[in-house]
Amino acid sequence: MLVGFVVALLAGLLVCGGLAATTWTGTWDVDRRLAALGAIFAAGALWVAIVAGVVAVLADALASERPHLRVELRMPHSEPDRPTLCFDPDEGAYVKLLPFDQLLVRIRLHNASDFSARNPAVRLELIGLEWRREEIHALEMDPPPGYARDGWEGVEPTRAGATAAYQWDGGLNASIHGPNWFRDLPGLPLYGFVGITGARHVLHVEAVAEGDRVERGVRAGDTAARRMGAWRSRTRRDDARGQIPFGGDRAGAGSAHGRLR
Repeated sequence: MLVGFVVALLAGLLVCGGLAATTWTGTWDVDRRLAALGAIFAAGALWVAIVAGVVAVLADALASERPHLRVELRMPHSEPDRPTLCFDPDEGAYVKLLPFDQLLVRIRLHNASDFSARNPAVRLELIGLEWRREEIHALEMDPPPGYARDGWEGVEPTRAGATAAYQWDGGLNASIHGPNWFRDLPGLPLYGFVGITGARHVLHVEAVAEGDRVERGVRAGDTAARRMGAWRSRTRRDDARGQIPFGGDRAGAGSAHGRLR
């Protein structure tokens, strides 16, 4: 497109130059030739202005094109954007979140625009949740805030009440084309985190790409695991200090959670 405008501009200028040369070497007297040259040069200037105006309009239209991001938060055994976390009602000091795959946060980043979302990045901040040493299997598997977890870099929280923050950077090779394309980010395990009693438990997600930014806070609901005694004792026995693979499904977790709902 740009080449076409350049060719049109040069063609117009060449026509004006040819007319000017023909007029100047013609048989008219000097006054008439000067008047004709003035008209030709004015026409050339008008042509340049028209081409420049069209280019400016098209450049503005292209600059206004931008991606349209949408964040979808998914957690196992919960509906999209409506996470429900099972906790142990026997623990009174804090909200003890049961350690099965319900604590694996998955984020799907959508682009609803025709314009590609380049260089995407996502930041997740935990509000109303805290890391506790007694809830982990091993430090190398469930590190405290500030350390990387499964493709997510530990960063400093910026929102009020946030106790931990993690960031995923897609880079230049992770563009999300559109419309209606999406990219599933690596799962972020939250093993070792518990709920703060009396606080709102919120997962705040912020996504950016070149030309767009979107953020939202998703509140996690709590479901007391009052009928999970047998499953809970089995988990504690099988879970003894990392016997269950980190990030994997605990035995019986899916069916037990299903009986709750």
